[in-house]
Amino acid sequence: MTYDIYCYKSMSNRPDLAEAEEAIASKDDPSTMPGTDTTTKLNIAKSLVSFNPRLESVEFEFAEIADLMGITVEEARQQFNHIEFNTFQSDLNTQISIFDNLVCVSVPYYYVGKDAVHLFKNLNKYLKIIANVSGYHVYDPQTVQVFDPMSADLAGLNVYVRISEKHKANKL
Repeated sequence: MTYDIYCYKSMSNRPDLAEAEEAIASKDDPSTMPGTDTTTKLNIAKSLVSFNPRLESVEFEFAEIADLMGITVEEARQQFNHIEFNTFQSDLNTQISIFDNLVCVSVPYYYVGKDAVHLFKNLNKYLKIIANVSGYHVYDPQTVQVFDPMSADLAGLNVYVRISEKHKANKL
C-alpha cells in the first residue's frame, strides 16, 4: 500500500480536481493525454537528481517486458518510456515516476513520528522542484487536495500517519 501524489499538467493553469482526475486516468492511455513533453520530463529528472544525487534510476528490461506482454521490444519501449527513480536504500523510501505530462510520487505507509514528518518535508521539496521546472499542479487523492506547490504544502501528514499506524498494528 502506498500514499500516491500526482503532479499534472494543467490545461487551465490552475488547480482543478476534475482536470487532475482526468490526467491520472489518462496516464495509461497516451492518446488521451495532452501532447507529449519529453523535454520537460528530462528537465524534471535532471532537477530532482541535482537536488538528491542519491536517487537511483530504474532500468527497464524491455526484452523481458516484451516477452511477458507478448509485444515487440519497440512496443515495450513506447509503453514504458517514463523515467523512474527510487531513493537510496537507507533513505526514506520514495518512488518517483516521470511521464510525459504527469509525475507520480509514491511512498509506503510505513513511517510514523519524526520519520513521517521528515518524509513529508522531503515530499514538499520534490513537489516544489517539479512545479518549478514544469508548472505542474499537485493532486493528493488521499485528501482530495488539489494545489499549486509553489504556494501551498502537501497537507496529508495526519492521514498518512493514521494509515501507517494501522498498517504497522496489523503487522504485529
